[in-house]
Amino acid sequence: KAFALLCQIEGIDCYKCNGAGGGQGNEAYWGAHAWNKVYLIDKWYVVDSTWDDQMRSANGSYQVNALHQYFLKSDEYIAKTHREDYPLRAKSNANYKCNENYDYFAGKTYSYNGKTIDLVVKDEYELAELLKFAYSSNFVGNVLEFRMSDKYLAGNHNQDYYNYMLNQAVNIAKVSYRESTNYNFIEDDGFRFGILTDKSA
Repeated sequence: KAFALLCQIEGIDCYKCNGAGGGQGNEAYWGAHAWNKVYLIDKWYVVDSTWDDQMRSANGSYQVNALHQYFLKSDEYIAKTHREDYPLRAKSNANYKCNENYDYFAGKTYSYNGKTIDLVVKDEYELAELLKFAYSSNFVGNVLEFRMSDKYLAGNHNQDYYNYMLNQAVNIAKVSYRESTNYNFIEDDGFRFGILTDKSA
């Protein structure tokens, strides 16, 4: 309701979805849930502000981070974890179809050292630039998300590979780990992104 109210204030068409949400393949972990669909630039998109308001650990302490895993997504993207109640589902499918995912990471850019960088990381050198930006801006907002490019998404890389790439980027950027800093790589059904957090920021 709060998200829908904010959309109304801003003049954004918003539809509330009621149903259930949960893990894949196990009905025991599903529960009542609500999310939204918004109309932007002639398209409908799914937004789940509840699930994007997540707790993340930074060296044993927890902080709330606003993420973008369920921000401007398609019906297909969330189908495995969200299910609308019938007959609301029929109404939503007929009038509020969300056919595309908006690439938040490609559209979000920062200016650093005379360069404009987005949040799609193609290699350890681009990750190094992102790390330098994060340090220079003192981790504004405590969290900096990014996603791997399609090149890396197509590969079968594991946690060890990401740790290796991170270490390479840290060496290139000539930044050092701080005791209060934690780096996490997260994979979710083929959608991969990283978070840099600093609990002291």
